[in-house]
Amino acid sequence: MVRSPRTQRVLLLLLAGCLVVSVASFAATATGQLAWQQRDGLAFTPTDLSVSDGDEPTVAIEFTVTNPTGVPVTIRPAVIGVFDGSAEAENRLVSARTARLADGSGTFRVPARGSTETTVLVDLPRENVERTRAAIADGRAVVSGTVTAELRDRRFSADV
Repeated sequence: MVRSPRTQRVLLLLLAGCLVVSVASFAATATGQLAWQQRDGLAFTPTDLSVSDGDEPTVAIEFTVTNPTGVPVTIRPAVIGVFDGSAEAENRLVSARTARLADGSGTFRVPARGSTETTVLVDLPRENVERTRAAIADGRAVVSGTVTAELRDRRFSADV
């Protein structure tokens, strides 16, 4: 079959277009898959703890959150606790399931291959205020728990 140079040029452009679309689709899928495999690398480092005892006492926990993946991650506090000495139920100082962001928003974003700082507030029963202050001052306070993270519309739990 004999083809004209014009027809060959059109076919070549169509083939090049298909190749570009295929490579772009593969790159997006590969980046997302690699980020999903690296999700366990999210690091939550508590940098400061402080007690605020007003009408409703709270513990403010400042975190530096590091994201090693190639895509941004959205974080929502779930269950974060402060413990005296070790992360066991009998050592819990704060009320369970009361973690929230200090700025009042429900989530925060950590950029791809970057880090961000955030403050989480956790309710503190009035009877534990002095014990919590002592644990923080003596370096015995331990922060532990989980957050809900979202990476490209896929949710997972990450340990704190």
